[in-house]
Amino acid sequence: MVGVGLIGGSFARALREAGVVGSVVGIGRSMANLEQALALGIVDEVSQNTAEGVAGADMVFVSVPVCSVIPTIRQMAGGLGRGCVVTDGGSVKAEIVSQCEALMPEGCHFVGGHPIAGTEHSGAAASFATLYQGRRCIITPTVRTDQDALDKVTQAWCLTGPDARTQWLLGLYRTSALLSAAEELGDPVDQSLGRLLGRLRLIAIAAPSDLTADIDTPQDAARHRT
Repeated sequence: MVGVGLIGGSFARALREAGVVGSVVGIGRSMANLEQALALGIVDEVSQNTAEGVAGADMVFVSVPVCSVIPTIRQMAGGLGRGCVVTDGGSVKAEIVSQCEALMPEGCHFVGGHPIAGTEHSGAAASFATLYQGRRCIITPTVRTDQDALDKVTQAWCLTGPDARTQWLLGLYRTSALLSAAEELGDPVDQSLGRLLGRLRLIAIAAPSDLTADIDTPQDAARHRT
C-alpha cells in the first residue's frame, strides 16, 4: 500500500475485513503516519523505501497525489516481483495508464483505477473500511491489459463495496478529461460529480473506445477492446 491515507488506508481496511489479504505493507514518506497506520492495524509492516517495500507483493495499490503516481511507480518498478499487479487511485488516467504500463517489468502488470469516493479528511486515521460501500470505481484497461490482472483488480474493488452487477465502458481519454476538469474546478464540483456517478449505480470500466456499452464481466470488457 503506497500511500496509507484516506483512500489507501480504507482500501486496506476493507480488504482486511473481507479476509482476502495476508500481510499488508504500508509505504510512505511520513513515519508518523505510517506508525499510526501500524498502531491502528491498517498495515502489518511499514517502509519508507518504495522499492524495498513492494518486494514480494502480489498486488500494489498506489494512492499518492496524481503528480506523484508515475514517479512513484518508476521508483518501485525495480523491486516488483514477477506476477505482481499494480493499480492506482489517481483521477487522471490517460497519461498515468500509458506511462505506467510501459514501466512494468516483464511479468508484471498495471491496471489503472479511480474510486469515486472520499471525505474532507486525510491521513491513516481518517480511513475506514466502509468508505467504498455504495460508491463506484472506474477501472481503465487497455488493449495491452493482462486479463488475469484485470480480474484481480476488479475483484479487489468489488470486495471493498462497489456494486459490480452493471459496468460501464467509457473512452479512456474522455474519462480523464471529465475527472480532471471536475478536480480543477474544485472540491464542490468534484464531490458533485461523485454523487452523480453514485446515482448511476455503475462501476465504470474505461477502455480506449468511444463507444458506451453495458457489460457484465471483465471478459465482456476484453471483447469490447478487441
